[in-house]
Amino acid sequence: MKNKKNKITNLLKIGILFFGVSLLLWNCEKDEFTSHPNQSNLLSKLQSEFNPESFKKAIPYEFEVIWNNKNKIYHKNIIMNFL
Repeated sequence: MKNKKNKITNLLKIGILFFGVSLLLWNCEKDEFTSHPNQSNLLSKLQSEFNPESFKKAIPYEFEVIWNNKNKIYHKNIIMNFL
């Protein structure tokens, strides 16, 4: 009797495990991946929103920023890919 009860509980546990795994895999199948925005579009949007006035408000220190300089120079510790 005890052996039969253990078999039933083990089968029930395995059945619940397989059912849970199948639900998990079924839900993963429905995920849709959104494409990341183009990096140049993101860069142009950030540049248009960040003007000299907002820079002075954000950083109240005495910095001279050359806004017409086409060469963008970054420190090697700052360069990261966040996408």
